[in-house]
Amino acid sequence: RQAVKEELFILRKVKEEKEAEKEKDGFLNDVSNISGKPRSLLESWKKKEFNYENNNVINDLISNFHWEIVQARRNRNMTRKQLAEEIKFSEDDLKMIEFGQLPKDDFILINKLENFLKINLKKVKSNEQVTSLSDLQKKKEKEEALKDSSKKDDFFGNEIEIDFK
Repeated sequence: RQAVKEELFILRKVKEEKEAEKEKDGFLNDVSNISGKPRSLLESWKKKEFNYENNNVINDLISNFHWEIVQARRNRNMTRKQLAEEIKFSEDDLKMIEFGQLPKDDFILINKLENFLKINLKKVKSNEQVTSLSDLQKKKEKEEALKDSSKKDDFFGNEIEIDFK
């Protein structure tokens, strides 16, 4: 201010504190603050504003569902972006899931991931029996073997009737 009064050459203007803060935050943050909404769900999640308690779907999933998703994706040599394009969801939603949080309180995204990656992420209820494909095939083979053995007649020497004429 003194330089202005003395009409000296000024290299830069001295800004007030509020203007400096706005410039630091950037234009997008100003717009999001005006609307009162965060820019995206991922941004609110990063700022820890995401409400975890309202998500009931997580209770029905295995405890390490996010780890299973990451491992299955890596086994297929896919990036998050590639997987997101395949299942037609945003990369931000997939990133949240891989960090253990669901963006929405429904099974749509989980079902798409299960079908595409061929994994099971849901908890098994105590009254349900877990059977793998190989177990089902073995069971079917045993049933067929029992059917075949029941069709064959077992002949022992004392059960054969011989007619001597």
